[in-house]
Amino acid sequence: MSFDPLKAKILLVDPDEDFLTSAKHHLTKQGYSVEALRITKKDATDSILDVLSSHFFDVVVVNLDQDDPVEFGQIVSRIRSIPSLIPPMLIGVTHSPEIGHKQQAFEAGVDDLLTRPFSLVELNLHLRVMVRHQSFKKQLAETTSQLAALNSRLTSSNRSLEEMTVTDDLTGLNNMRFMTQYLDKQFEVFARYERPLSIMMIDLDHFKQVNDQNDHLTGSEMIQKVGRIIRENTRSSDIKARYGGDEYIIAMPETSEESARLVGERIRLAVEGFGLAAHVGNKEVRVTASIGIATFQKTKHKSYKDLVRDADQALYRAKHQGRNQVVINNGTDASGYDSTQSSVMASIQKNES
Repeated sequence: MSFDPLKAKILLVDPDEDFLTSAKHHLTKQGYSVEALRITKKDATDSILDVLSSHFFDVVVVNLDQDDPVEFGQIVSRIRSIPSLIPPMLIGVTHSPEIGHKQQAFEAGVDDLLTRPFSLVELNLHLRVMVRHQSFKKQLAETTSQLAALNSRLTSSNRSLEEMTVTDDLTGLNNMRFMTQYLDKQFEVFARYERPLSIMMIDLDHFKQVNDQNDHLTGSEMIQKVGRIIRENTRSSDIKARYGGDEYIIAMPETSEESARLVGERIRLAVEGFGLAAHVGNKEVRVTASIGIATFQKTKHKSYKDLVRDADQALYRAKHQGRNQVVINNGTDASGYDSTQSSVMASIQKNES
């Protein structure tokens, strides 16, 4: 690393005006930016702190001698108490040759110590070492800051990628991959503590005709609006996913069968009540929704797939009983239902593989 004194700011703190004048002149000729602060009594420590609080210095050369030997080095402790991202390096200056005073100075926090008498050339050599240390500290702080910024960007990118892998692009709901992971992790907890958990399946009625009779933008807009209706009529704790073209599934923790039915009716009526202007022609397109619900039963549901299958059977009944209705699974298998033909069961199998 190259040493560049022009980038170093030095503060000289001493009661000896002759020393300050000669040292500032000499060090300025070496290329440093030098400030001198004359102190005549220990109370002037506040003046030092004021200067250090309002200006940044790379190195502070400070006289440690006090009238009271007990206070030797305490000025260093006060300087070190000033909050700073990169604290200045400290060179203590003293007349005392006593090893006890030197130990006290280093314990207080000086980085280097000069005992008078010393030459200005010697002072310059010590400053070069301190400035070099300060340069290392600055580069380390800059590198750390850059790494922190890079880590923040990577974290944000990873979060975005994670959201992309678990979110349905069209509706902003979760996708079936996320739903499968959620149910796989949480079902055991609900089963162990016998907490209520309801699964709701939603399928739009005759949606294929909407796409066949209009353009696909109409269908996409309708799917988005139904997704919005689902979000508006469920809790933030409910996990909502789209797993097919016009098929949705909701996991509702701490929700009884009756509460789930009320939510299902609210969603059904909201879907039935909204109209969507078609992009082709000037007519209004409307759809309804069939909804199936199943609630966890300890004796029947040994895995989350059993619970989802019962909700899917209830949806199957809603479709075959006239559509636009909410059906609760009554505990018996639906006649004609074949889980191997179920899109939700196929989606679960796909996400488990």
